[in-house]
Amino acid sequence: MAVHKLHPAFLNCLKFTLQVPFPSAKDRAELWRRALPPKCPTTVTKANLADLGTRFKLSGGAINKAAYRAAAAVALRPVRAAGAAAAGSAASGSSSHSVRGGKASSSLSSQDRVVSLADLEKAAEVEATKCEGEASRLFQQQYL
Repeated sequence: MAVHKLHPAFLNCLKFTLQVPFPSAKDRAELWRRALPPKCPTTVTKANLADLGTRFKLSGGAINKAAYRAAAAVALRPVRAAGAAAAGSAASGSSSHSVRGGKASSSLSSQDRVVSLADLEKAAEVEATKCEGEASRLFQQQYL
């Protein structure tokens, strides 16, 4: 936001103003990379992150929120039904259910808990939509 577009009375209340440039596509790709913890299981490549940085013009904060949203969505995915999990594991050759305390419980396959490019894209679209809301439009109309 340009400081010169703020109301002078508001500017008088500020001791300092900092100009923070909007991140470039290359910087956004790096922000996407840093937003995903090193131990976070993901299938996303550097090329995918560069593509996200180019396609979604988000601030650093919005990128962090989108990465968190994607990881949370993956962590909160519902457990597949035992039959569906067993069918999926039969195809992959691994067992996906176990017996604990006398009850059969299905566990997620390793693919169910991996952040994919589709997860990040969906979360980025949500953040981009939030940035296009009525409050944002009014703010830009008033100050930009």
